[in-house]
Amino acid sequence: MTGAELKQLRREIGIGTCDMYRLLGLPRRTYQDYEAGKRGIPESVAIAAKEAHRRDREFFATLPDRIDARILEQFPDGLIK
Repeated sequence: MTGAELKQLRREIGIGTCDMYRLLGLPRRTYQDYEAGKRGIPESVAIAAKEAHRRDREFFATLPDRIDARILEQFPDGLIK
């Protein structure tokens, strides 16, 4: 994984660098160096970043179904009477 790819994943998740380095459990400067291409990105960091991206995409992909289910649960007769 390159620094540009890591940055793209972070942007797709929709979080800033502070949240991303905290999410990955990294020091701020280390994460910044990864994104800037000043350091090689270890496989474990790449895997963790990809997993965070996967979870984010999965969460939002299933959100409409979860909202619909919750509405039906709370309002079994519908919203409009």
